[in-house]
Amino acid sequence: MLGPVLLCMQAGNLEEAIDIVNRDKYCNGASIFTTSWVAARKFQDEIEVDQARHVCSYTFRSKW
Repeated sequence: MLGPVLLCMQAGNLEEAIDIVNRDKYCNGASIFTTSWVAARKFQDEIEVDQARHVCSYTFRSKW
């Protein structure tokens, strides 16, 4: 049986997030939660996957 898998994790910084995505040879999509359009654009430009999503919410607050 094979199904979709969602992995949620927190990266220490933007470069680490990009590295995490690019290291996974099975990753076909990634999302970033940020209020920075500059960070979102850099993430979108530098990840090597087919699908990228930016979630920008000023009400989102992480408890991590």
